[in-house]
Amino acid sequence: LLRLKVWADVAKYRFRANPANRHHVCKVGPWAWSRHPNFAGEIGMWWGLFIAALPVCAASPAGYATAASPLFTMLVLLKGTGIPQAEGVNAARWYDGGDSQREYEDYFHSTPPLWPFPPALYKSFSGSAKLYLCFEFPGYAYEGSSRERERVSPV
Repeated sequence: LLRLKVWADVAKYRFRANPANRHHVCKVGPWAWSRHPNFAGEIGMWWGLFIAALPVCAASPAGYATAASPLFTMLVLLKGTGIPQAEGVNAARWYDGGDSQREYEDYFHSTPPLWPFPPALYKSFSGSAKLYLCFEFPGYAYEGSSRERERVSPV
């Protein structure tokens, strides 16, 4: 999972290094299957370390308290300074009314926020499946998006 994190960071760096990509969504490498594969790698790495330590926990049940580390990492990245800082109100930069907005909205609605998953299958998930299996929290959507306006419209 550390490889996923590094691969995602390198792919994003290379994508952003090209000036022609300035107004485009990064959909290369792991970014084609996850909006935040670097965070998926980080969370997976901490859960992997916890699982690797489970034999030690069997000898000392107090060791199970170390689950606080991956849980804290998930909390920070899913609800704190991770995804919410990159999406939601901070996605306003994509809403220019043109091609960038359409590209971002398509990417947002077809790509899971965390766990890498084929976009074609993710699109078919119900809202509940997206929420509970993929952590697609409502706050990640930009309130100015056309789909968000349709979702909350009383008509």
